[in-house]
This record gives sequence, C-alpha cells and structure tokens, in this order.
Amino acid sequence: MTVLWAKKAYDDLAGIANYLTGLSNDAAERTIDRIQKAVLLLGEFPEMGAKVDETGLRKLVVSDTPYVAFYRVLGHYVSIRGIFHARQRRFLE
Repeated sequence: MTVLWAKKAYDDLAGIANYLTGLSNDAAERTIDRIQKAVLLLGEFPEMGAKVDETGLRKLVVSDTPYVAFYRVLGHYVSIRGIFHARQRRFLE
C-alpha cells in the first residue's frame, strides 16, 4: 500500500526537524528517522494504529519518541494527516 503525506503532515515533520536541530543535530536525525520508518510501516500494516474516531482517523505512537502520527486508510493508500507531539492538543481537518 502506498503512503502519501498531506502537505500539513510534511510541514509538521519539517517543523519538528527544525526545532530539534536547534537542540541537537543527532537527536533531530534520530527522531526524524524513527518517524519516517514508523510511517513507512503503515504501508505494510495500515491497521496497526489505534482508531481515533468513527471517521476512520487512526493514530500511531512512534516508538522511542514523544510523537504521534495521525492517518487515514483510503482505498489503496495511507494518507498521513499530521505528526504531533503527544502533549499537543491540535485538530485535524
């Protein structure tokens, strides 16, 4: 199954990378790598994340990071909708 990033999710990832790079280049690289690898796994195992609501929104907690990927399974692809810090309260469209 193909994994596609919504612009907002890609912007979220870039924001995380920018923030973490200011703290530590190594931490930024490790964290972004973990997020990307976890999201790619959704192509093979799209149901591995927990259901969030009845609209089909799901979430995947990214191991060894404080980040959560929100996504939907749509036909033959997985749409990554956003990447948030677990403590953030944000809304997805």
